Amino acid sequence: MIAVIDPASPAAQAKLQPGDVILAYEGKPIDRSRQLPRLVADTPPETPIKLTVWRDGKEQEVELKVTAANPNRPVPPPPEPEKPKPPPSIDALGLKLVKLTPDLRKQFSLPEAAKGVVISEVAQSSQAATQGLRPGDLLVAFGHDTVASLEELQQKIGAAKKSGHKNVLVRVEREGNTRFVALPLEVG
Repeated sequence: MIAVIDPASPAAQAKLQPGDVILAYEGKPIDRSRQLPRLVADTPPETPIKLTVWRDGKEQEVELKVTAANPNRPVPPPPEPEKPKPPPSIDALGLKLVKLTPDLRKQFSLPEAAKGVVISEVAQSSQAATQGLRPGDLLVAFGHDTVASLEELQQKIGAAKKSGHKNVLVRVEREGNTRFVALPLEVG
């Protein structure tokens, strides 16, 4: 599998991509990664060759020229590490709610057994702020029903809005203590 492409290389000009899997070199199957450097080393410079690669679930043929390695050329920089994607979230009830992840458990010192969705932000002038809710609190129930996921919470909020409820009762947990809080359902 290709990990990195040097932007100044024939591989880049041939539009090879990180993640492509090289299956064959000039029709010779590549079963082990150490086979490829030997085949390339045995090919004279400026020789056009065909690679068979696996990309997006199908085989493709790519043509490129073998070039002599320049010993003075600087090593290409490593690829930028992927930034972690923020966990999914919803904005509702004057709160920003996110899926409970191992990182959030650590950040807010939540026990392993904790369940629910995490409050990551509280709108300053909201009823939630007035009630003393804060980031790190767990929303564990909506009405009398426990909440295990953001999707479940969204469905419950949608159903409450459809039923014409103006306020909802949520159960919030902080440091092992639970309490019920009435929050207005925002329209929209």
